[in-house]
Amino acid sequence: MATKLSERQRKSLFAVSRKAWNQIAGTGAYGSYEEFRRTLSTQHCGQDSFTQLSNSDYGRLYDAFAGIAGEANPAKSYQTYTPHAKAVHFLKDAIMRFELPLVYMAKLIRDKFHITIEAGWTLDDMCAMLKPGQVWQLVYTVNNRGRAKVRREIDALGLDEPPIEHHATQPSVPPERLADHFNIRGPGKR
Repeated sequence: MATKLSERQRKSLFAVSRKAWNQIAGTGAYGSYEEFRRTLSTQHCGQDSFTQLSNSDYGRLYDAFAGIAGEANPAKSYQTYTPHAKAVHFLKDAIMRFELPLVYMAKLIRDKFHITIEAGWTLDDMCAMLKPGQVWQLVYTVNNRGRAKVRREIDALGLDEPPIEHHATQPSVPPERLADHFNIRGPGKR
């Protein structure tokens, strides 16, 4: 069961809906503020009363009213990413960390998932053809191949221990279990 909106969320929806109403009141599109508010709520969430809405409806409805009111949208920052967008974000991070070219990624996607890649495609275009699970496979593949490349370079240079990954400074080190999962060590940890 989804959690109902808090009193604070309902008040913010009332405030932004009133601002939106003030923007379109003279157009004659709606007879009254109440009709306007209930119509937009029904269109975007399927419920005409703010007391019946759940937390998942808040962002959509706030966006709709804020768009009409012409306001910046603070509710956007609270919306969660889709599983696909989160996986693509981690993939981009891994690609930048190991400085891999886009051509390498195109070949990897083509060979691993048998997808035809056209010239001029960006990484987002390529990832749009994949499911979130496939993007996560790419994340692990890129991380493993990147680490193997670093190990080979370290062996070629004759160093004893691989250096700490450049982004793993004390403030940015993830919690220990997550750090172990991604094989990241913080400064001073062996």
